[in-house]
Amino acid sequence: MAYAQFREDRPYEPDQQPAEVNVTGKGLARIYGYMGIALLITAAVALLTAWIFSGRINSASSLQVADAWVVGYFATLITSGIAVLILGIWLPVRLARGKRSLWVPYILYSIFMGALLSVVLIAGISWTIIGEAFAISAAAFLIMFFIGYFAKKDFTLGAYIAIGVLSMAALLIVFWIIFGLLTGGLSNLGAYRLDIIYSVIVCVIMLIFIAIDGFRVKKIAAQGNASNNMYLYCAYVMYSDFITLLLRVIIILARTQRN
Repeated sequence: MAYAQFREDRPYEPDQQPAEVNVTGKGLARIYGYMGIALLITAAVALLTAWIFSGRINSASSLQVADAWVVGYFATLITSGIAVLILGIWLPVRLARGKRSLWVPYILYSIFMGALLSVVLIAGISWTIIGEAFAISAAAFLIMFFIGYFAKKDFTLGAYIAIGVLSMAALLIVFWIIFGLLTGGLSNLGAYRLDIIYSVIVCVIMLIFIAIDGFRVKKIAAQGNASNNMYLYCAYVMYSDFITLLLRVIIILARTQRN
């Protein structure tokens, strides 16, 4: 939800109107193309990272060697998490300055995100669950994106409501967990249920954000003067939305199938 640097109030000239429909289509294609590139990089890095570390850990000649690889993997996850946070701040700042291309931070973001997502594979989640989650997430993402894309009115207010609901849900679940730990009443089954409830809430919130971002993307593409950096940033926002949705769907499917 960060398209503030792009002006939406520029009046259209009569002779520009026929070109806008074409520009909108091309702009949308570029955004999805850039998003696809990031997803491919993320998938490749996740597979490679999981293959390297799981292989070395499982084939270690001694417990000490295996522990060293485990420590190395956790260091990789921590480094990747910090890098993702920094790049998430750097991307909008670089866009606002408008002097240099976003390609480098965008590619780095997808690489480090791939390293983080390798934990899904290392954790032993089956390919069936991952495939189902990807199909469900992709279908839901496209439906909500195009609902927002073809919407006539801006419903950004829904984003603020969604943030409020998500914050309240997160606080409520944290209090439930703390209370359960203090009273000894938080069983594994109870923790699973809380995780599922929270994941469902996050999915609903993310679907709202996807629809809102779809509306924003349409407004940006229709202007006809968006830079390549703006299209890259739109792709980054949609990519982040999709990854968040996908992870939560994976958690929901994994929890429900194990219990």
